[in-house]
Amino acid sequence: MALSAVLLLLVAAVSFAVFRAARRRLGTGTALAVAAGALCAQLAGLWIAAEAALSTMG
Repeated sequence: MALSAVLLLLVAAVSFAVFRAARRRLGTGTALAVAAGALCAQLAGLWIAAEAALSTMG
């Protein structure tokens, strides 16, 4: 399986787990906002890691 597919599955699994945990405590609307924040944080981390990897290749 390609690394991009593994990373996509990992991001989706973590986002879903955060949503489920937040929904139990906070309600659906707030849980969606929390999950969206977690998704943005994960994607920002992947973007920073990709930029760092690409900057060392050149």
